[in-house]
Parts: sequence; C-alpha cells; structure tokens
Amino acid sequence: MTDWNDLRYFLAVSREKTLSGAARALKVDHSTVGRRLASLERSLETQLFERTPEGLLLTEAGQELLPAMQAAEDLLLHIERRAGGGDADADLAGIVRVAATETFALCVMIPSLPAFRAKHPSIHIELVTSSVSANLARREADVAVRMHRPEQNSLISRKIGEMVFALYAAPHYLARHPFNGNLDGHELVGFDDELSALPEARWLAEHDRGATTVLRANSLPMMAQAVAEGIGVGVISCIAAAGLVRLGCEEISRREIWLALHNDLGRNKRVRAVLEHVTAVVSARQAELLGNPRPRPCSS
Repeated sequence: MTDWNDLRYFLAVSREKTLSGAARALKVDHSTVGRRLASLERSLETQLFERTPEGLLLTEAGQELLPAMQAAEDLLLHIERRAGGGDADADLAGIVRVAATETFALCVMIPSLPAFRAKHPSIHIELVTSSVSANLARREADVAVRMHRPEQNSLISRKIGEMVFALYAAPHYLARHPFNGNLDGHELVGFDDELSALPEARWLAEHDRGATTVLRANSLPMMAQAVAEGIGVGVISCIAAAGLVRLGCEEISRREIWLALHNDLGRNKRVRAVLEHVTAVVSARQAELLGNPRPRPCSS
C-alpha cells in the first residue's frame, strides 16, 4: 500500500532533478529521499526515475503518475491551509513563515522584530530569503513580501509601499575618486549573472562605459557592504545606504512593495498580526525606503 507521505519526495525529485536538491527543498538528508523514493517504487512496482546526465528524469510511468501526484498535493495543501487558516477565534500564537528579499529582511524586517516580539511574544517568525519567489500554494511561506505585484489568482495581495535604488559610494572612496557626473574611470561593484535581469543591473550595464567592474556579487546586501567598504561605486537600495553618498539625484529604479498570502490564510489571526506589523513598519519607514531624507547630501 502506498504511503501518501512519499508523494512529497516524488514531487521534490521531479522538480529538483537530484536527490540532494530534493533533500534541501524538504530539509531532510539525501539518503532519506533515496529511501522514500525506493519505497514508493517498490509499492507501485515500477521505476519512476532514470539517471541521466541532466539528473533524475521521470520515466514514462513517472510522467503518467505526475498529474495525479500534483493533484493530491494540491488537495492536501488546501486541507492544511484551511485547517491553519480558519482559527478566527484562536489565540495569537504559533509560527508564521515570512519570505522576503535579503535587503528587505535585513534592513526592514529584522530591526522591527523586537517591537513585534514585545507585542506578540507567542508568535514566532521564520524569516526566509531567496532570489526565487516562495510558492505560497505549496506552503513554502505563509506571507511573502515581494518587489512586484503577484499575479496568482489564489493569492490575496496589496501594495504597501515603494523602495528606490540609486547610485552610491563611500566617502573615503570619493576622496580618492571624485564623482564628475558619470562613471568614466570609476571602479564598480556589479551584479553577478544570476541578477542580470534586475532593472538595476540593466541600468549599470548601460552606463558602465569607461568604468572597471572590480567585484560582482549575487547578493544585494553583499554589494551594499562592498560599497560601504570603499571597494567601488554601486547601485543599491536607499534603505541600505546609511553613511554613504548618493551620486547624482537620479532614481535608478523604483520598486513596489507588495504583501501576499494565500486566500485560505486570510482569517488566520497570527498571520494577520504579521501583515499589520509589516504594513505599519513600511509606512513608518517609507521616506527612508525612497531615499528621502538621504543619508548624506546628493553629490553631483
């Protein structure tokens, strides 16, 4: 008889293509994934995956099984969300998993958590960051803070603010390399290929003529720290630019800040408490998020 808990392992391997990738997604040891997958294949008396140079790919039998497994997952997650989302009269206690960008998590969420904990000591936050948006339908997070409007119909979402990115440098960098209105001759902190689709990365690629990129990173907070250390000029969020000098007054990009959660969690009291807190914090710090007042005067 099939253990339906094994469907999580089947679906994780089908998405990640490796045992180790599935293990990371499920937060278990890779040997556990292999064991549960073998158990599922034995119970079904068929091979579901084959090893290829591209990873573990579904066999024909696995392909036939995939839609049913996905439907079963959707049903189980719906039941789980309904069970967790219908506690309108429950105490404000439990875990709320929040997905956010690194910059938002470090500069906005974490500094605000002491006040939230003082007000809601029985709510425990799990804060996760990733360059890939968390899948709220699969319960990868309860709440997501996104820098774009969510498109899924199953989500409740609302815009809570905006944040601006601009060109910055450290004062001690500018003492060695004065800024004369363009990047010619300057050293840059740039974006890794992983982030090349970001509007900030595209702007820098269009304006870096005559400059030398001395460091690339795949983390925006890492880039902000590199700029603060005087390694070079960089495009960073205004909220992360304390102590830096803004070069020119141009907004490189302006991002919308959206909160999103699954419809089934709309009545969950602890989730609503987190939503209200994040909304209030963004409202209180909106001027900083927009770079006004600026950490230091504009340098042109």
